[in-house]
Amino acid sequence: MKVADMCCPPPGVEEWISTFYVASIYFDSGAVSFPKSQINDLFCESCAFAKATRLPFSKAIPMMATRPGEVFHTDIGVIPIVSFRGYRYFIDFVDEYTRYVFTFLMRKCDEVYHVYEDLRRKVRDKIKYIYTVVSEYDDEIKRVQSDNDKEYEKLARIIVKYGTRFRFTQVYTPQQTGMAERRICMVM
Repeated sequence: MKVADMCCPPPGVEEWISTFYVASIYFDSGAVSFPKSQINDLFCESCAFAKATRLPFSKAIPMMATRPGEVFHTDIGVIPIVSFRGYRYFIDFVDEYTRYVFTFLMRKCDEVYHVYEDLRRKVRDKIKYIYTVVSEYDDEIKRVQSDNDKEYEKLARIIVKYGTRFRFTQVYTPQQTGMAERRICMVM
């Protein structure tokens, strides 16, 4: 019997799974010794594939923002139950410098641009409040980073007129917008 037969049983055969676990504990304890030529045959391709993971991202990702309101990470979440007023989606904007979160409710996903206008207005008001002592300050958002949702494509084309750069993350790497992704998980 091969190891692949034990750990990848045919459907409905549950005894093989328990036999495999007992056998692996028995083999791992050193109670059974195999000649080196037979150890190479103990490989299960599906087990190796199931245990495969991505390489971890660096824990020390350099912060790009040098002041509040400069860089935002954003993501859209779905509300499982439609609210009383008809809201089905929400969008989070996380300030990279302060980790302050702006959350807006949306009825449709194509309201992203209007929500961005609200965010821009609120950020300008907050920055004016923070920098009342400083005579010169820049109150525009410099960069917005998000995943590759199609709702952001139109927004990326429009916000150029404000001098804001839009950065999409690489496909299948939610770690690059980790701040916004974690906020979505906290809300849900």
